[in-house]
Amino acid sequence: MATARKTSTPPGAIPLSNERIAGVLKDIRGYMDRYLPHFHRCDTGENATEFVLGLLSKLPRKSAEPISEIFDRERKVFQRFVGDSPWDDSAIRAEMSRDIEETIGDPCGVLCLDPSGFPKKGEMSVGVASQWCGRLGKTENCQVGVFVSYATPKGRCLVDCQLFLPEKWVDDEERRKAARVPKDRRYLTHIELASELLLKTSHIPHAGVLADAEFGRDGDFRDGLYATEEIVVLAVPSNLEIRIVDRGVVIPAPHKLSEWVASRPKTDWVRVQTRIGSQGPMTFAALTAEIATLRDDKSIRRETLLVFHPVESPKEITYAFVKAPPGTDLQTLIQIATRRWTIEDCFERAKTECGMDQYEVRSWVGWHHHMTMSMLALWFLVKLNIAMKGDFPPSDSPVDRADTGRNHIQSSIGPLRAVPADSEKVETNTRGELLSPEAEKACVQGSCGG
Repeated sequence: MATARKTSTPPGAIPLSNERIAGVLKDIRGYMDRYLPHFHRCDTGENATEFVLGLLSKLPRKSAEPISEIFDRERKVFQRFVGDSPWDDSAIRAEMSRDIEETIGDPCGVLCLDPSGFPKKGEMSVGVASQWCGRLGKTENCQVGVFVSYATPKGRCLVDCQLFLPEKWVDDEERRKAARVPKDRRYLTHIELASELLLKTSHIPHAGVLADAEFGRDGDFRDGLYATEEIVVLAVPSNLEIRIVDRGVVIPAPHKLSEWVASRPKTDWVRVQTRIGSQGPMTFAALTAEIATLRDDKSIRRETLLVFHPVESPKEITYAFVKAPPGTDLQTLIQIATRRWTIEDCFERAKTECGMDQYEVRSWVGWHHHMTMSMLALWFLVKLNIAMKGDFPPSDSPVDRADTGRNHIQSSIGPLRAVPADSEKVETNTRGELLSPEAEKACVQGSCGG
């Protein structure tokens, strides 16, 4: 039987004299207010609030059992909340997307698509299979989710997700039933999942859509995005086969993309300065070209190729197909293209700071519940960030590549300015025993009242 419900932070977790730390906890509960109606029951909403607090804590592992120990609760309370409780995670993510739009929505924002892997042992966790795991850089036993993130000069966060269900899972009724996979769930590729996510998040104001080479190599996916009115930057693999368009005529002989780019004379490359980062101006060497690719029906698809690399790192070449409204300049294209790192930063922070990969659930419901709560925890850190008008340092993002959100963006839709880099130096607050360093930093810098 569960112990009596506790509606405050357990004694000793946060010194009562530390009013600013207490202010963060008050902010967390206030932040959760708009989401509580979607949990339908008061006790479920209280569990949700405490679970977010646990995800933002200093716990070395942020699964249900350790979180229950923080609040002196039976572990089954949080295990049921994540793994079995009937609250609708899609409704929570939809509410979060509206919150994101209201808080950091900006016409120069970008939506980024990327899969992320979660290594798992055994065969019963929903969707687990031997498949590519980007986190490990190899094919491994793992689950894979497809995610969409949103980034503007005001902040960046994960917005929505879907678990990829391999074909062998779709066809295995016994495992589907054990993992409580919805009966109507059919096989969807990463591309199809990404398309669904874009439809669900298209209401958020944005200038462009970005994706890595897994999505960019799919011609049908490119065709679909080309039909929109936004900037599209889709990375493609260096070994992609292309055909050159010379003065409007397609040359039939195919070329390997990287080999053709390597043969270009120096005069084809131009230098573009795109932003002011923490280490000064960022300058890229870039070239563009009209090329052609073949569709499955052998018809010709004409596309614009963008190739660029940092001037100081000529081997770090990015190949991408792009589509932009008429009049979009090269500077704008590269500014948009270089923001794809923001989803990688979101993954890193969600996994290292918000327990995204530290779950112990096997079911379809449990996976989506845990992902949703981790995304909410990350979004709360972004809101703290905005309140203090600064920027938490990325967890593991190279400074010379990172657009920290302090740049001045010039785009075809007009000048758009980011939040100025005016935050003061932070001293680590070591007095709190519950909150993570990121939440403590927000307190020290005055984002929360006493």
